[in-house]
Amino acid sequence: MNEQEMIQRQKIEKREKVDRVIAYILIVILLGAIAFVLYAKFVMKADNNKQPEEYTPNYIALTDISSSLNSSALASKYSADGANFSSSISNNAIVVSYVKDTTNLNLNIPLVNNELEVVIDSTNSEIITDIYKEISTIICIFYGNDETSCRTTIDTVNADNPIEGIRFVNNDDTNTVYIDIMKGIPVQSITNSNTESGLLYTEVTTVDLSLTNYKLNISNTEISNINVTTSDTDIKFSGNINGTSGEEGLSVVVKLFDEMANTLGENKYEYTLENPLNGEGTFEVSFILSDTLKLENIKKYSIDVVR
Repeated sequence: MNEQEMIQRQKIEKREKVDRVIAYILIVILLGAIAFVLYAKFVMKADNNKQPEEYTPNYIALTDISSSLNSSALASKYSADGANFSSSISNNAIVVSYVKDTTNLNLNIPLVNNELEVVIDSTNSEIITDIYKEISTIICIFYGNDETSCRTTIDTVNADNPIEGIRFVNNDDTNTVYIDIMKGIPVQSITNSNTESGLLYTEVTTVDLSLTNYKLNISNTEISNINVTTSDTDIKFSGNINGTSGEEGLSVVVKLFDEMANTLGENKYEYTLENPLNGEGTFEVSFILSDTLKLENIKKYSIDVVR
């Protein structure tokens, strides 16, 4: 083999080595492409088919309020009274319908800056007040409070006694209530009693006129066996009181309220030097009905012990 043939052979071997390297590189690229296609077809497709995790808001939605309102104690009360009552959602508002006899109310309650805006007109003030209080109770319960505490607290709320989460704007002809749906309502401290007297209230509480099966334990004094009796001329509140023997300068104060929790009247039974409280006793507080104090306007009352 001469020198020229050797040079030619070396060139061929060198070219073959380069071709093999290029072939290996192409094989690697081809395998990589095949692997990518398989990954894209099976892995990425599976990931794309995964449903996104559902976002659960930590605040009450309008649909929740509307649904709860339809199945609420207020709805049952109106149904038993022969009224047609329903709630629905329209745009960003709750629409409540109440129909009975000549009353045909369609109440639009829009959500304005996280607050439900309830306009209370003088014509249907009692019904609208019931509705806004039921909505407030629904929101109060949603944020972790028990129903009794919510209802008792909200019954005491009015323009003169607002609470966090519920505010009032009063004009000449209408009152507007704003209910915050983004937070809870601070409730009064109320506990249930296992006694025959039912609930035990540990602070002054405004309750419905029909509610008497409770005890009131405040100022180291217990009020029990409460009775409310009415006649054509007056309304009387009576009960038992248990306090310090021989105590004088103590009064049992009863206040009357309308549906809007406005004060209608106040009267008291006094224990004096001539009439001391000898440990256990009774009390009776009367209100004379008149043109300015009508029985049909009295919806709630409270009992307090004042020294």
